[in-house]
Amino acid sequence: MAKSVYVIESWKEIVSDLLHKESGNAQVERGEKQENGSGEGEEVANGDWQGIESWAKQIENGEEEVGRYVVALYENEPFPGIIRKVAQNECYIECLQKQNYGDRTVFSWPKKKDRCWYPNENIKAFIPQPEQIAKSVYVIKSWEEIVSDIM
Repeated sequence: MAKSVYVIESWKEIVSDLLHKESGNAQVERGEKQENGSGEGEEVANGDWQGIESWAKQIENGEEEVGRYVVALYENEPFPGIIRKVAQNECYIECLQKQNYGDRTVFSWPKKKDRCWYPNENIKAFIPQPEQIAKSVYVIKSWEEIVSDIM
């Protein structure tokens, strides 16, 4: 039992250190190309999230969407995930689980895969690929802004 507590405390310390070392995680570096929904890059002058229009796109019936990261609504709650399959009016998405760590939101892949079919109207936006900051911990640039834009 004490060993489990030690592991959890170590994990929290690792995440805390990594989050504190990050600088400007919710910002895109000045002049960096940010991919928009059409697959083209658009220059971000001030480094701020450019609104949901930068990522939102109608899901098309095609394999080109497989492997893209999205925000999907499940019971009116936003979840980031990756498209695994595409059908005519829905996508099979594997979602990350959300974890609050202090004032930051981090994500991890659940031990039991969280996969289900989402109707296209519940897929709200394409998002950047989550950034791995520890062995099983990920952050999504501008997550709070993305969620506020789609909700």
